[in-house]
Amino acid sequence: MGQPYTRLYATLRSRSAGTTRSTLALTLGVAAALVPLVRPVFMGFLDEPEIPTVDGLREVWIRASAVALVSMGLAVHGTVLRGGARAVLQLHPVDPVAVVQEEVGAALRSQLPILLGLCILLTPIGLSVGWSAWAVGVALVLGAALASLTTSTVAFLGAVEAAESPRWAPVLDQLRGNNPRPQAALMYALVPVAIVAGWTSMQAAQAAAELWRGPGGPVFAPGALAAALPWVVAAAAWPMVPRVASRNWFRASLVLADIRARYESVIDPLEARRVAWDWTLGRLPAPVAREALGVLRYGWRVRRSVLSVGWLLAFAALAMAWREDLTAPLRAGLIAGAAGWVMGLVALQSTQSEPAFLVVWLDRADTSRALGAAWAVLCWSSSAVLVGAAASLLRHGVASAASTAALGFAGVALAAAVTAVVVSRRGGIAPFVAAGLLVTAATAAWFLGRVA
Repeated sequence: MGQPYTRLYATLRSRSAGTTRSTLALTLGVAAALVPLVRPVFMGFLDEPEIPTVDGLREVWIRASAVALVSMGLAVHGTVLRGGARAVLQLHPVDPVAVVQEEVGAALRSQLPILLGLCILLTPIGLSVGWSAWAVGVALVLGAALASLTTSTVAFLGAVEAAESPRWAPVLDQLRGNNPRPQAALMYALVPVAIVAGWTSMQAAQAAAELWRGPGGPVFAPGALAAALPWVVAAAAWPMVPRVASRNWFRASLVLADIRARYESVIDPLEARRVAWDWTLGRLPAPVAREALGVLRYGWRVRRSVLSVGWLLAFAALAMAWREDLTAPLRAGLIAGAAGWVMGLVALQSTQSEPAFLVVWLDRADTSRALGAAWAVLCWSSSAVLVGAAASLLRHGVASAASTAALGFAGVALAAAVTAVVVSRRGGIAPFVAAGLLVTAATAAWFLGRVA
């Protein structure tokens, strides 16, 4: 069962095998370089005896599990629901169960670099607390990823059915705002995943950390069995995947097409010329403004979900700046500055999505393309910095707000500059991501180390 689809996806993987191997090697190298930088920021309890080991382990494991959970959920969305193979396979009488099983496997494989990177980042725990603690942390991270993998698959395919169900219509109407009802179902599909998989991961981290309550290493307690909860959730959700796949995989194509058609039926013809931040282009040189407008339009229309990450970072900067900790303004600036690297990804995707023949045919200057991409990064990222600075102003005063804004805009400007260099040299996304991780971690370790 599924052998033709196995060969199909194996062929697709073979075409990008070199890229996958290089990305994996780069990921492992970056993760190893991040270890000494991440340790003082997230694992300070290893060097401070007054902080209980159980509390430190719990917080680190919860954060690592959350990264694995969210990343896996997004991967499932990009493969099972909106995978590139859907446009071709939906035209043929394929076996939806076998297809979904292969797509789930593809989602899992795509996350292997991230999961391996998280395991490497946890190595300070093995060196300081013991390798049994490191092994438990790895098990928790993998359990959270697998729980997210299976529950996200069930949630997204189940949301397709809820999008057309009269029983769910009143609930979706309360949630959807200006979005079409089917869109609301898909937008909120990860809420039950966060509740179930997220809650069980938190309980598992708490239970596992309790093993180290007291001197001398792990001490087994009956409650430690709760550390296996994410694995139980993953195993319990997997049998539901064939059922929802057989009912809803083909239907998902219709729902997605319906969402697209609803948007196109109400869109203003002039909307093609409107985009956020286009009012900032008036004083730029015409070639740079034209390139920046193209990047802004691409982000607004194609990668708006990624742009929304900037507002999540803005909220995180606000929450951090509102704390009473003396390092809160600096931490808020670091968080806001990281938005520049996320927005840089969108700018790079914009330039790399252009057909090669079009780039040669139009013969545009590389300098204009680079500066246009950098300007788009500055525009998209400024909101996070301004929100963090405003929160620091209200909570800590003018001096703290200035430090938040300075650190945030410095991070954004550096990300925009690196984006411009990569665009002008037509480089890849993986080195850009590696640079962003290393620069952000090094800056955080240096600033917070000086404050401490």
